[in-house]
Amino acid sequence: MTKLKLSGVSKAYGATLALRRGDLELETGEVHVLIGANGSGKSTLCKIVAGSVRPDAGEVLLDGQAVTVSGPRAAQALGIGIFYQELSLADHRSVAENICLPDLPRKNGFFVDHEALLEKAGRYIALFETVAGAELNADTTVGDLRADQRQLVEIMKHCQPKRRF
Repeated sequence: MTKLKLSGVSKAYGATLALRRGDLELETGEVHVLIGANGSGKSTLCKIVAGSVRPDAGEVLLDGQAVTVSGPRAAQALGIGIFYQELSLADHRSVAENICLPDLPRKNGFFVDHEALLEKAGRYIALFETVAGAELNADTTVGDLRADQRQLVEIMKHCQPKRRF
């Protein structure tokens, strides 16, 4: 059964048609690349999946059930995560800080729990240890990483179990 299906999805901004009858089907565990000319609707389609843009027409199905993705948090709650080409990393911060930034472990309600931060980040780094390279560790400054390693850190930021499918 198809995990995520978009059928006939369209979006217009005033007189500008950003996406006309977009269709997409994803099975569990698949990875896809969208290729097309500038203005062909790739980003708009992804933003609809991610919940940051609502379609004007069409249908979004998750596990065969029609869903309305009302925003990015709703998409995450449904297990949907999108990784954009542009990275959103803090180059002057550590790998651990970048991975855990959305949910930093706290000590005494205010201070960052550095030990828990390293442990949490270490779990995500371990998922990619065969491709990340030895110099990618929790304390490494992101600005010192290679481009491919930075992309892995971006993925790790979004690698929460509730977001994966």
